[in-house]
Amino acid sequence: MNIDDFYSIKEEKELVKYFSNEGIKIKLKEPSDPYDILIKEKKVGIEIHNSTPKYGDLVTRHKVKPALVRLRILEANFLTKKKELNKFFVIINEKWRQGKYIDELIEKENKNVKILFTNFKDKWEEKIGQEILKNT
Repeated sequence: MNIDDFYSIKEEKELVKYFSNEGIKIKLKEPSDPYDILIKEKKVGIEIHNSTPKYGDLVTRHKVKPALVRLRILEANFLTKKKELNKFFVIINEKWRQGKYIDELIEKENKNVKILFTNFKDKWEEKIGQEILKNT
């Protein structure tokens, strides 16, 4: 078995496979983990959220989808400020870049949290994986 066999969500599996091919050790995922992926040696958490917003999601913070995206960013801030993790990457669909309330959080983020946008197509995991490795 490969480590990516322990991940059932497509995007997580793709990124874990990329890291595995690069020789990066990933912690086995447990249901109680506050991240999707952990690069063990560097204490780097990664959360992947591939929802796409509808128009209403981009103009308010009070709907479920934007709340879930905001929650992931706030949780990343919390975990790095508490020093549980050295860095945290939140990977979200590029369409969220247009959202005012997501943008507000990104402006307030700490230096140990990085928001990465992608379309989750065309070998996205390689581009994002390289960006993560470059910044850890």
